[in-house]
Amino acid sequence: MEKPLKIVLALGSRHTIPPVSNSSGVAWILYHIAKRLSKQKFDIHVISKWNDELEEGFDSIYHHINLDTKTAKAKMRFWKRVPYRMRKKLFTFSQPDRIVYYQGIRKKMKQIKPDLVLSVVHSELFYMLHKAYPQAKHAYWYHSSDIFGLEKRLTDYLFSNTEGVLVLNNLTVNSIKTQLPDINIPISRIYNALDLSVRGEIDESKLREQERAKYNFKKDDIVIGYAGRFAREKNIMSLFKAVKELVDKRIPVKLLMAGDINNEKMPDWDYYNKCIEYANENIKDSLFFVGWMSNKELSKFYCAIDLGVLLSQEKEGSPMFFLEACSFGKPMIATSVGSNPEHLEHGVNGFLLDVANIDKELPNLILKIVEDKVAYSDMSKNCRKYIKEHHSYDDKVIEFEKFLLEVDA
Repeated sequence: MEKPLKIVLALGSRHTIPPVSNSSGVAWILYHIAKRLSKQKFDIHVISKWNDELEEGFDSIYHHINLDTKTAKAKMRFWKRVPYRMRKKLFTFSQPDRIVYYQGIRKKMKQIKPDLVLSVVHSELFYMLHKAYPQAKHAYWYHSSDIFGLEKRLTDYLFSNTEGVLVLNNLTVNSIKTQLPDINIPISRIYNALDLSVRGEIDESKLREQERAKYNFKKDDIVIGYAGRFAREKNIMSLFKAVKELVDKRIPVKLLMAGDINNEKMPDWDYYNKCIEYANENIKDSLFFVGWMSNKELSKFYCAIDLGVLLSQEKEGSPMFFLEACSFGKPMIATSVGSNPEHLEHGVNGFLLDVANIDKELPNLILKIVEDKVAYSDMSKNCRKYIKEHHSYDDKVIEFEKFLLEVDA
């Protein structure tokens, strides 16, 4: 019998696999894919950050880097004393905790001695792992939409040394092939996926009634949802302005927002405070914050809302908020940037709008979705159908295995 291909999946973002309560979408995706991979074809090893919520006895395929040990903290203090320019020159980045985390991944990778290493999220990790262990094949899984927006030193190194690139959308595939027409490596798109198997356990009608009662929403209230970062590029202010315009017309609209700026790695407090000041002055009685919610708790949020709004100004990889809302049958309004047009068919499962026309079109599109009950029902069904047909884990695992074998060929 042929020996399984030994693979390391190294997560560059400091999240934990198996996922814990504060895990991001990428942690869940890697977890579900890793546990579904063929054991006959692949000897899989996943390296991520340790979290104290982890319980002993989980599958041995998971390896963790603990940044809370005395040794790790001492290393961080050391790197903090090293001049910024030297850190940047050595690693292409400078954060002491990230340096120690990546060094831990590097050490663990060398102990495993893989045939293939897939660096996930950060190109800086690909750079470090490839230099440290060139005898393995190396590939990269990019999780946004503008790969050439990365530091040029990193993209030059990446495309000179990688055996394959995995991305989240067709937009990035086309961008790579356009800018590097002579490239001759596997470049594959695998959309984000959702675990739909647990949906049978959720009574959506009952949960909707309970959650809306919690906020004293009335039956006829139009509840708009947004889940994500409170960032300038997410255009939160335009969403607030649209709600104000509708409220001023005495339309019963509410805005439910999930997220917590305190959990963001690079919070834009200036923009956030401006948005909150505007909201307090204009839509205070129509705005409700649910705070940060775990992956499991988000089902309550999606059951409570009527539609989702995503107003990204520049880029979107494969937005989990978008996909999760659709999986609960909630039509979306989204800007036509990044991969949004790949997921949203205008007038079928929501509406696309141009960034330049947000303030003019958004209020009317919100009303257009909810006022025609028959059209809303059709959009809701189309949302669920789209997710089932394009974003199941079973399909993604087949695509993922195909990519790994192409890289190894």
